[in-house]
Amino acid sequence: IGIKIAKKLYGRGAFQQEYQRRESQGLPPMADIDGQCYGSRVQGAPRKQWVELARAQPHKFLNVPNLHLSQAMIGRSLYVYPLEWWYALFPKQDLYFLCTEEMRDVSGEPVNKLGRFLGLPSYNFSSIISEGMYNVGGHKGYDKVTSWEEVAKEHGDENETLTIDQYQEEIKEDVPLSEEFRKEILEFFKPHNERLFELVGRRCSWDE
Repeated sequence: IGIKIAKKLYGRGAFQQEYQRRESQGLPPMADIDGQCYGSRVQGAPRKQWVELARAQPHKFLNVPNLHLSQAMIGRSLYVYPLEWWYALFPKQDLYFLCTEEMRDVSGEPVNKLGRFLGLPSYNFSSIISEGMYNVGGHKGYDKVTSWEEVAKEHGDENETLTIDQYQEEIKEDVPLSEEFRKEILEFFKPHNERLFELVGRRCSWDE
C-alpha cells in the first residue's frame, strides 16, 4: 500500500521523471512507508496487514503485543525508502550521507568531512568527541556532554571504567540476541541495506 498510494499521490509532478526512469530500467518503485504505515494510518489497512502477517508467523519477532513497537523498530530502520525521495529530488552531489557510528570516531575526521561538504571552516573535532556523547544518558539536547565513562556505565558494571576504544567494542555486543535471531534480522535487512548503499554510493558496517 505504501507503493500504490505513493505512486497515485506523487507519480506526477516533481517525481514523475524518477518514476518513469525506474519503470524504464526495471527498478523497484519508491515507497512511502512513513506516510502510509504510521500516524493516522496505523488503524487502517497497514495495521490490518501487519496483524495478519504476525498471525501467519507466530514464532517470529513480528508477533509481539505492541505491534507499533515492532513496526517502528523494523519499518523505520529501512532507511533507503525515505531517502530515495530526497535523492530523486536533488542531485546526488548535493546530499551527504553519514553513518551515525562514524560520529564516535575520536579523530573527528568523519565530522570534519561533513564540515568541508557544508563549506564550514576547518575545525579539530577530536577534543569535543573525546569528551563524550551528546543527547544521550537522559540529557536531551547538545548543551550537556555525557562522558564516555558515564556512557560505559549505562552498558555495564557501574563501577567499571572503560576507555573509548573498549566502549566502542563493547557496544557492538550490547544487545543480547541469539545467533538464530541475529542471522534472521541480518538476512531481512540485507537487501534493503544493499539498496541503500547503492543509492548513496557508500557502505556502513551494519552487517557485522
